[in-house]
Amino acid sequence: MINIDQIKQSFEQDIKAITDVESLKVKYLGRKQGLLTLAFKELVNLDQAQRQKLGPLLNSLKKEIENAILNLEKQSASSSEKADLTVPPISEMTGMLHPLSKTQKDLEDIFLSLGFTVENGPEIESDYNNFVALNFPDDHPARDMQDTFYIKGPETKDPHKKLVMRTHTSPVQVRFMKTHKPPFAIIVPGTVYRNEATDVTHEYTLTQLEGLVVGEDVNFANMVWTLDYVLKKYFGSDIKTKILPTYFPFVEPGAELAMSSPRFKDGKWVEMLGCGMVHQNVFKHAGYQTGKYQGFAFGFGTMRFPLMKHGIPDIRLLHENNLQFLSQF
Repeated sequence: MINIDQIKQSFEQDIKAITDVESLKVKYLGRKQGLLTLAFKELVNLDQAQRQKLGPLLNSLKKEIENAILNLEKQSASSSEKADLTVPPISEMTGMLHPLSKTQKDLEDIFLSLGFTVENGPEIESDYNNFVALNFPDDHPARDMQDTFYIKGPETKDPHKKLVMRTHTSPVQVRFMKTHKPPFAIIVPGTVYRNEATDVTHEYTLTQLEGLVVGEDVNFANMVWTLDYVLKKYFGSDIKTKILPTYFPFVEPGAELAMSSPRFKDGKWVEMLGCGMVHQNVFKHAGYQTGKYQGFAFGFGTMRFPLMKHGIPDIRLLHENNLQFLSQF
């Protein structure tokens, strides 16, 4: 007796586990022993009523199976045309953050956990914001052409109109203070430019991160604790830090923070950043009442951080598009 449902169920199971289209075709449509072929041969042994009932069902099933096998053959042919077994495999390469981007992100996360906010500003700045508002005197060495890139334009002595490539990210502090009142704590990451010859430790395009904390009761001890905490979170709790006196026009007193660890430079002290209490003249340029607020500022080159943490021997490697080098991080 012809069992159409059984043939259909068998085909549905076989097509799910198919490994060879040709074998499937022979099993159901083969000229001699195909299951559908045998079923059609049995029709002649049935009476007219049964043939009229089963014939159309068999034809419908045959068409369904033929279409399914034809689609499988097309898919197989398409795959064969696209596959070129002589082409070497493409190795998977996942994206990664550049070590400078990762350093900035890691430092931002540390400062954000302390309640700081992140601010940004333009890389082309006025002489006023870059120098005057930060208490740089007219004869300060940083103003010389060998340190600063000046933008060509009409000759002018107006510091608001004379433009430079910013030499530090501190102008963002100036911009921020003109539109915000204390208390606040901000960091300013970004790119800065200095007219220097390049070598294993110097670049003319640098990345920096500066910070500014202002309030009515901010003191020197707050600054020392904050910077010690940040460096230990980034480099590890085994490092030691110390404060050394120095001079910067925009802070008074000014200081440098040095770091030491057996893991870096054979335990020698390394100067990591400049810092100090914000000079009252800076607050005056910002429009703040002189003597009302206290604050501390700091700034460091973030390129030094991955150099020390990963033992990178040449700062110029950070600006080269060398995937073999960058993929290590």
